Amino acid sequence: MRWIFGLATGAALAAALTGGAQAQDGGASEYTFGLSSRAPATPTGLAVSVTYRHPQDPEAKPPALEEVAVVLPAGFRFDTGVVPSCEASNEELRLLGRGACPAESRVGAGTLLAVTGLAGVDPVETDLTVFNGGDELIELVSFKGTDTTAGYDRLKIDGGRLVADPPVTPGGPPDGRTTIRRIEFTIPQQTTGSGASRRSFLTTPSDCPAGGAWTSHAMFKFAAYERQELIAETPCASAADSTRAPRMRLSVSPRRAPAGRPTRFRVRVRSHTPFCRGRVAIRLGAERALTGSRGRAALITEFGRPGRRAVRAVKDGCRPARAWVRTVR
Repeated sequence: MRWIFGLATGAALAAALTGGAQAQDGGASEYTFGLSSRAPATPTGLAVSVTYRHPQDPEAKPPALEEVAVVLPAGFRFDTGVVPSCEASNEELRLLGRGACPAESRVGAGTLLAVTGLAGVDPVETDLTVFNGGDELIELVSFKGTDTTAGYDRLKIDGGRLVADPPVTPGGPPDGRTTIRRIEFTIPQQTTGSGASRRSFLTTPSDCPAGGAWTSHAMFKFAAYERQELIAETPCASAADSTRAPRMRLSVSPRRAPAGRPTRFRVRVRSHTPFCRGRVAIRLGAERALTGSRGRAALITEFGRPGRRAVRAVKDGCRPARAWVRTVR
């Protein structure tokens, strides 16, 4: 990931896409990788979340990445011809931001949190947009809530692998480099055609192993630390057992709130499928929010009259969920 905004060091940031079905702690790393479909050989979306931590001190600045490779479940397929490709150069990405790529080439979105080590700067919160680059995924990072480019990177699609080659990234102390604390995004299911000619941008493997899970491997090499390999599983089932979308369960706190007074409601979405926990749309009255990778979100709203209100959780590829709150005098 090349950062181009004007930090004191003119920092450049390396980013990587990694995945795992369940959160796993690999010393400096924790990652999740979930698919929206459990059925073999079917169109799917995916959700990715990676948190990088210092192996000796989880609260310290994470170490810098030097090598990244992600091996997706055996038989997982990309068909990048399903959506238009972005042919923008690095200079066009820098100058034009999201406008450098056709809107139709956008395949996903998320967030990235960077740590520079510079006083008064950290953490750097950004928005992440993912475009189809043909033989790669283009990650475009924008300043939070703006269309101003903060950085970009290109992940090579190499058969069943995603490969990044992070550059050295200037930053602040203690190591003089800029690093990533967290990166997360979702690529929803995208298809074209119908019947026998139907094609999908992402397709699950052709069969489900006897253990009922697809396995992926993520390999990291951090500066000054040994190479790590993390193994993750995402659940699968036979086609006959996968006709229904994964279930979500929704909880909300508090369950009661005074009418005529703003109240902060905390919600949590639970699901056996990681895809159905992150970036779920939460609705309460006129308020909207998206859950993070752990399925949590918060909304502040005020109801003028007592009564019972529904809190709804909605995401394509997942069964919707509902909970209730009551406003009282």
